[in-house]
Amino acid sequence: MGNRIAVAVPGIVLAIVVIYVGGPLFVAAALAIAMVGVYEYLNLVAEIVPLRWAATASAISFEACANSATSKARNLAIEWRYAEDKLENLPALAAELVALKPDALVSAANAGPLALQRATSTIPIVMTSPGDAVAMGLVKNLARPGGNITGHSGIDLSGKRLELLLDMAPNASPVALLLNPGNTNSRVILDGYNAAAKALAIKMLPVEMHTPQELEGTFAAMARQKARAVIVAPDPLFSANRSRLAELALKHRLPSMTGSQAYVEAGALVCYGPNNPVRFHHAASYVDKIFKGAKPGDLAVEQPTTFELIINLKTAKALGLKVSPTLLARADRVIE
Repeated sequence: MGNRIAVAVPGIVLAIVVIYVGGPLFVAAALAIAMVGVYEYLNLVAEIVPLRWAATASAISFEACANSATSKARNLAIEWRYAEDKLENLPALAAELVALKPDALVSAANAGPLALQRATSTIPIVMTSPGDAVAMGLVKNLARPGGNITGHSGIDLSGKRLELLLDMAPNASPVALLLNPGNTNSRVILDGYNAAAKALAIKMLPVEMHTPQELEGTFAAMARQKARAVIVAPDPLFSANRSRLAELALKHRLPSMTGSQAYVEAGALVCYGPNNPVRFHHAASYVDKIFKGAKPGDLAVEQPTTFELIINLKTAKALGLKVSPTLLARADRVIE
């Protein structure tokens, strides 16, 4: 399986090595990436997936597979890796994958692309959901990324999320911003929210959390600082503890804004962010082009164009918030 052989015959085997920082959740996106455009080559694809994705990702990914299916038979072998929700494990795992000499690396979330970037400057890397790729130093610019990285860049939604939070909780100032200082993207996130808060004339309270054991103390610190709401930065530490996080936000009467529907399903108030399954679909297209000879540095980086607003009306009622009919009509999903 270590050999990469250019073949165009049915029955080739494609091996995907997957790192998943969270628990044992099946990530169908790997299948989408595997099934698109791989019938010309035997390729080893490595994927780092540091966040848990909603079940809808599976549906979109399988749709991508179906749309790309050909009459040529293909087999798929997947080898999994787990990082136990610990960002500090990513460098070693990235080095392990690079040592396999794959033809492409696919990486999601913020820390994954950075770990891979440090591990290789030659193997093509397709990022599916980082933060601002330019601000993070992953690419030079979106139109001509250069180097060995391309894919999907995040977009700064700080202002939009704050506006939506204030629509639901007009007196939500100061707003706590929950950050993991171990996440290399934390500074970029904080800068974005500070700029947005200044424009909206509200105060941000950055609050750091390093381990799950600090959850209760962290929310107690927010209460001492008289926070009136909380925004949760994207991080696997928070995602893995989203149910407890939502419980504590409700206990301390803090409206909570996140970027993922998984938090809202766990009891957070609201989320606003890109449609994750669509990004996995696009990642498959990038891998397809690279397998056909395109250089990642020549492939323009895309930004999200589809966003989701999801509101937990049950949580809103528990907090005593009245959500306007206009905002409810704008929501893509309302949990009651």
